[in-house]
Amino acid sequence: TLASYSVRDVQFAIFNRGYSIDDLLKDCPKAPEGPEPDPVLRRVKAVLNHPIGDYAVQPRVATFAAQGITMAHYAEGASYTVGPTQNLSIRMSSMLREMGGDVLCDATVESIILENGRAAGVLVRNTSAGKDGALTEVRANNVVCATSVFNLHHKLLPQDHPVVKEFFDPVKRTITESNGHVFLFCKIRGDANELCLPTHNLWYFSSYDVDEAFDKYYADPVNHRPPTCYIGFPCTKDPTWPQRLPGISNCILISDGLYDWFTKWHGTAVHER
Repeated sequence: TLASYSVRDVQFAIFNRGYSIDDLLKDCPKAPEGPEPDPVLRRVKAVLNHPIGDYAVQPRVATFAAQGITMAHYAEGASYTVGPTQNLSIRMSSMLREMGGDVLCDATVESIILENGRAAGVLVRNTSAGKDGALTEVRANNVVCATSVFNLHHKLLPQDHPVVKEFFDPVKRTITESNGHVFLFCKIRGDANELCLPTHNLWYFSSYDVDEAFDKYYADPVNHRPPTCYIGFPCTKDPTWPQRLPGISNCILISDGLYDWFTKWHGTAVHER
């Protein structure tokens, strides 16, 4: 189906082969290896690839579904909170409590309780108490897992469960873990207007050959620049910022990274690495 085709293959079909949407619903040709030889098409494809920063997968393996959903999400712009982004969690938690629900903070879900073949609740540990903290059982008619499918099978389900064993069977499972991101949060001395900081977001790409840029960076991150970098200034988006934090601005930079680079800290707690 169209949604499962890779972004690279869809771009090749449309720009290089002249495929229409109807053609793509029937089949999609495989893009050849290597960079796009046409310099104009190479730039066009790179510009259209800009949403990849939101789902952390390079064009060669990214599905057109991920690309399409992300582009549609931002098609008419985006919104930002008036006041700190914490207002989102405050409003949502208030609504949940009004409807009879509850919100637990400083709580880490250690495992999902299974009974009679279905989820019946979760076991939760107080995060600040560490690994030796007591477990609390929280029962629920329905359990929604909002973490990744890998965390679900690695940590939250019993490792001897048939579903888990099937998931780790390399013959039956084709999905792999997506790449990660590296974040940098900057505090800047000065007013955003005086510093001429933009209200719009910026995307930096190190090359128009996006797949090649990813390959080189992941193989040698020391001597090659990150393939992408998001640059945003939240202080310019919140109209209450100057009153709340006068004379201070901020910047967020998000780039690409691999979990393998940080395995030496595996199993350690936040603020203890």
